[in-house]
Amino acid sequence: MGIVLIIKSYMSGAKIKIILAIFFVVILFSFGWLSARKPGTPCEPYGDVYFHGELAPDGMKVEAIIGDTKYAETETKNNGKYRLLIPADDPMTPVKEGCSSEDSITLLVDNNRAVPKLKAFEGSHEHSVWVIASSVPKSTWGKIKALFK
Repeated sequence: MGIVLIIKSYMSGAKIKIILAIFFVVILFSFGWLSARKPGTPCEPYGDVYFHGELAPDGMKVEAIIGDTKYAETETKNNGKYRLLIPADDPMTPVKEGCSSEDSITLLVDNNRAVPKLKAFEGSHEHSVWVIASSVPKSTWGKIKALFK
């Protein structure tokens, strides 16, 4: 209360109202700008990775691909489990920094396409994936056949 009395003694009521109005507008613009610049929540899929019918061994690379760009990478741990943190795209910039709600995310496990694809989401959700024989590139099958000759 003492500060208010000191301010009132040096300024008229109209000046105080103008200063408070300016202060209020500055604060509103500051919070509005900060919230407009804040990108969405990252997409954090996690779960089991099955590689040819079995849980993937620890240390297999798991990548999140949107379009042709990799946005996150991890390795399987603790008996074939993975957890990715895919950053959210900031719609206020022209550059794509991560996932947005309309994106389809492909997971690659040791450079092999895993199924099913993910639809981008916000937050953390379990999403187990499989790498099946039909998703292994044909060049790899040639190498596998050569091993058994």
